[in-house]
Amino acid sequence: MSSEVEKWLGNEPSRLEALEKAVKDSPGSVIARYLLGRAYRRNERPTDALKVLDPVIKGHGEEFRAVTEYALSMLDQGEPFSKAIAIMRLSTVYGLSDPKFIATLGGLLFMKEEFSEAEKVFSESQKREFAAAELNQIRFRPRRGSAESPHVSMRGKVIVVKPGYALIETLGYPPFICPGSKFGAIVMRQGMILQFQPAFSARGAVADRVETFPN
Repeated sequence: MSSEVEKWLGNEPSRLEALEKAVKDSPGSVIARYLLGRAYRRNERPTDALKVLDPVIKGHGEEFRAVTEYALSMLDQGEPFSKAIAIMRLSTVYGLSDPKFIATLGGLLFMKEEFSEAEKVFSESQKREFAAAELNQIRFRPRRGSAESPHVSMRGKVIVVKPGYALIETLGYPPFICPGSKFGAIVMRQGMILQFQPAFSARGAVADRVETFPN
């Protein structure tokens, strides 16, 4: 239902106002608060998102979609991974049945270098009957909370090249899978040094937006 509402909402101010009115008219509505909080976050208003989602987090910690939006809004405000992880831990009973929740919590743990815990979370995706598209879709990109340089960037070395994928080794982290052996003009080969953005699907860590590392 929320995806259908999202299609209708778009980014038009009048539709954002409609959500604000819905929350004002029904302040106890979990769905209205979730949709408005998500709209605020996507419009780069994390403070407003946190404010509107706060009652849901305090009273309905099992609402994993709202919890995920709250954690992402915290990151957008520059809060550390540890705080976002603590919030998401409130909703693991139901959240681990959702690809976005798995990708986000697993990704947060991975970026905090809690690799064993991250793998436990990612392994939940193998227990569910997710379609391949749900498993492989990138759902979480770590952010710095900085408007000037919002996304995390890493450098790594290609250690494996196979038809359809490659593995990139980065100091201090397990390998990132790169879903392809060619990106534009870049043809992967062992030993190549690349720059990429870490991203996460329900299956685990992905090297995304790959570029050759500038000399």
